[in-house]
Amino acid sequence: MAETKRGIQFKYWPRSGDGLIYWKILDFDTRCKLCRICDNAKQSGRKPRPHDCRKNHSGSSKRMEPAVAVDLFQRAPLSKIKYHVYTSDDDTTTQSHIREKVSYDVEKQSDVVHTKRHENCDQSWCQFKKDPTTYRHSELPFGKDLQGDALEAALTAVFDDYSTDIVVKKLAPATNSQRNEAFNNVVGSKNPKIRFYGGSESNDFRVACGVSQTNEGREYICQTLREVNIEPGVHCIAYNKVTYMKYSKDKIRKSSISFKKRRSQLHRNKLNSKTRSEAREGTTYETNVGLNLDDDSIVELLKSTNNLPKSKFQEYETMVPAFIQRHTQPKISYNHSLKYQFVVFDTETTSLGKEAKYVNWQL
Repeated sequence: MAETKRGIQFKYWPRSGDGLIYWKILDFDTRCKLCRICDNAKQSGRKPRPHDCRKNHSGSSKRMEPAVAVDLFQRAPLSKIKYHVYTSDDDTTTQSHIREKVSYDVEKQSDVVHTKRHENCDQSWCQFKKDPTTYRHSELPFGKDLQGDALEAALTAVFDDYSTDIVVKKLAPATNSQRNEAFNNVVGSKNPKIRFYGGSESNDFRVACGVSQTNEGREYICQTLREVNIEPGVHCIAYNKVTYMKYSKDKIRKSSISFKKRRSQLHRNKLNSKTRSEAREGTTYETNVGLNLDDDSIVELLKSTNNLPKSKFQEYETMVPAFIQRHTQPKISYNHSLKYQFVVFDTETTSLGKEAKYVNWQL
């Protein structure tokens, strides 16, 4: 399931074989709450002109996922197939809707990527069992063990939620939806969230292009042209071949163990560098950083204001920086005969006081 923007969601149903030998999207559907033509006609009080309206949802955006899933399961028998098992996270109530509205039995398996992983240590891969004396944790501070009864109790409570018989049964097949996330990236390249295409049929066309590219590769462009009696040009065919070769090489390279180890190492180095820099610099950027005050100072100040003499108030006033009035700028009247140039800039500083230093400047 993926959501684009303003109540636009699409859902698809993949098909995967043992060992992921093949993987195809068998069916997909979209939900849209808006139609620009209908909305504009309603605002102007007139009847909308004939158009291809794709508005097919009137509820909340959270209800889109179970609604689309039920439709996909219900219309599967029309193609003489049934989806008896599906993999999904545990963030929605899709399973309860499927059990209530789908006429055949469907089993849900939890996505191991979206849940905690529980595995028994084995000496073939557990470095601690290989050499407990020299082993150091790579992801913990200074490589030391976790300690403390309170921390142990908190972690035990977290793992207890995922060690029940019901959860273990769902996680036992070790299935995941990483292929679905890959498809989300394909659709995101054609239907980006920074632009809104959900007010027309463009949204459905873009999702359909993502499905075609996932199933057929870049060759779907040439196939589509041939279906409408347009012969693809030499440049289109050559571009598709180059793109396919690049995709094949990248797939082999990124599936290698050395690439995955290097990617993990770079990720750890980035996190360590970020943590060290933030600890050294302190808080330089966060929501309302200039408005946050020390709680202890506020409490102390409120307590000390009871029955204070005037001299004490004057002492506290000296702690407040002097007011600096902004320089007034003369008003400029707009002149149609002149050409104006506007410069938009953004600055980030370490604080709001006189000792503030610039840390970022963008035009």
